[in-house]
Amino acid sequence: MSKQRIAACAAIVLMLCVFPASGAGGKFEYRPLVLNVDEGPRFTVCYTEPLMFRHNLTGEQIAAVLPGFEGFAAIKTATASYETDSWLNKVQVEIERPDKPNFRTNITLAKDAVRSTERYQRSLFDTLYWEAKGFTISDVHGIPVVAECVDDATSGGTYEYDTNNRIELYKFTATFPLNGIIYNITLYDDPSSIEYNECLEMLVNEIILTSVRDGMTADLSVLDNPEVPELRDERLSLEQAYADPDFGAYIPKSFPEGLAVDYAWRFISQTRNSLSIYGKPNGINIGVWTILEPTEYHFANLVSLEEREKYDVSLYPAPGWAFTVPDEFWQVFQFPIFRAEDMSLDTVMTRVHEGNVQGFGVFIDDAVVEICSYFVTPEQAWEMLEPVIAR
Repeated sequence: MSKQRIAACAAIVLMLCVFPASGAGGKFEYRPLVLNVDEGPRFTVCYTEPLMFRHNLTGEQIAAVLPGFEGFAAIKTATASYETDSWLNKVQVEIERPDKPNFRTNITLAKDAVRSTERYQRSLFDTLYWEAKGFTISDVHGIPVVAECVDDATSGGTYEYDTNNRIELYKFTATFPLNGIIYNITLYDDPSSIEYNECLEMLVNEIILTSVRDGMTADLSVLDNPEVPELRDERLSLEQAYADPDFGAYIPKSFPEGLAVDYAWRFISQTRNSLSIYGKPNGINIGVWTILEPTEYHFANLVSLEEREKYDVSLYPAPGWAFTVPDEFWQVFQFPIFRAEDMSLDTVMTRVHEGNVQGFGVFIDDAVVEICSYFVTPEQAWEMLEPVIAR
């Protein structure tokens, strides 16, 4: 046994002063997790998910979906995510770690059921896949658990727990099926040991013990038949976009030569309401003009002309803005929002780098117009903006 493992095991005594002591005693003692360290290439299967909507869980739903959690974890948020046909995609839970309150741990619950459509396919928990990778599968009270410490550069990374302080941490995960549900736990911790993580082991054991010892099982059926909010995700012709009752009036009547604008995209979710115009500057299909309902992000990034340090590209050497723009201005500098009365070609020029416009937005009435394409010149941006502002 390594020194790290011995030290970690000795720390369990101290851990029990922080975590619940329900793992102690007889056949229900905590079972150890074998943490697999995968240093090889990692591949991620990418797919386009159908549009999803989300609902925060009520107190009654939390009690049904997360029985017994209050005994070993402080739940910060619990959200159910759905696909457009009201299929429950997953439940996302964020808990506060009792040993490190500034750190958060994420737990997801998904149905262990085949889900195949034209655009989406769910993968079941498959022990053969992990065994083929040479992983050791832990047996926790009869439940197979795949636990892993990820320490490669692409999947580990930096965990930011304070806006002015970044520390390097390892990513620890555990995945297991239980009563028709696949649980996945993800947390970050310092790299003092990659062979043992007491918080991960505690959570896996307590979730499983809630079922095998206490007889409490998660009931996802309480999340069936959700209230479906207004949703849109569709391609429109320019004629249809001009006729949009919310945003059609904010589309330029004509576009500069070279943008080759030919269609729009209407999108409505619980967090975004937008209409985007797509063109092909330099032959590349990209959004060149977006109108949307303002969010807290836009209000937070609102600037006045006197605050040049927050938006003027010429004030900072480029490349290297991430190192030269002060931290307190960084979010705003990336995408400042101007008032319509402050706009002119000179204002647009403050966002120009090497002849192309960096992203910015403009409050016009009760909407925000965003110009996000680096393929738009300042003259083109102002040619589109000026008549919309003056209409």
